[in-house]
Amino acid sequence: MGAFGSSGQDLRRHIAVLGELAKARLRTRLHERLGLAFERDRTTGEWEVVGIPRALCALWSRRSRALRKAAGPGASAAKRRVVAARLAQSERGCRWDPVLLLDSWRREAELVVGDVDRMLADTAPGSPRSIAVPPTAAEVLARMRLPRRAAVRRKGVERREVLAAVIAAFPDSLRSLAHAQQICDQVLAQAFTQLPGRSLTSWVDTERYRVPKALVAASRQPVGWNDPTTPAAPILEGTADRTRQQDQAPAPSTWSRWRTAAGRRPRS
Repeated sequence: MGAFGSSGQDLRRHIAVLGELAKARLRTRLHERLGLAFERDRTTGEWEVVGIPRALCALWSRRSRALRKAAGPGASAAKRRVVAARLAQSERGCRWDPVLLLDSWRREAELVVGDVDRMLADTAPGSPRSIAVPPTAAEVLARMRLPRRAAVRRKGVERREVLAAVIAAFPDSLRSLAHAQQICDQVLAQAFTQLPGRSLTSWVDTERYRVPKALVAASRQPVGWNDPTTPAAPILEGTADRTRQQDQAPAPSTWSRWRTAAGRRPRS
């Protein structure tokens, strides 16, 4: 008898679902306890707290600025992931004084918004101003965005990927994982076409579906790595990021190097 989930590989395939579930439940708790409201950022696609200026969010995004500076302008998503992992590794073991951090954040906030206490009172009134109504399956489908690679995959999209996208479409009203699975089943029944499953013996989600054309087109839209039209762009970019720009050709794949070594011209 083999190990459960192919030594954990099949379990890791659901990391995106767990991550989106944790963020969605956190948004729900913050809405219920502090009255926070959320709106989707048009550049990143993430849910942001209503009432916090974009300029202040950009000023507090030190990791984002460090990542942009280390990766360089025009960096691909793969390179950004590698650079982010290196930055996280370099910061391991660092200890931060929470009191000093709070003082620093407040001074920075006062430079941007002025009256910080009023901003906090407006942003977190302590109780919800309105009851959070869970979105319907049609509303979730209108907000959904799949990973671009999954949306255009010829063999279809897996149910776990659709479930992660469904959970990410909830602003502040997700009750439980069972609630998300129920909405996911409704979304799949309304817009997706199930493809023939695969015969596998491992613990893999074998349900695959054809993505509707409208969702493919929406998912192909790239998430903005830099939006110079927003007020936060000068803070995010800084002065050092604009001093040099290099056009780097993508590294050849392993298959292309092998064909070249074998005396064959790689297929373009």
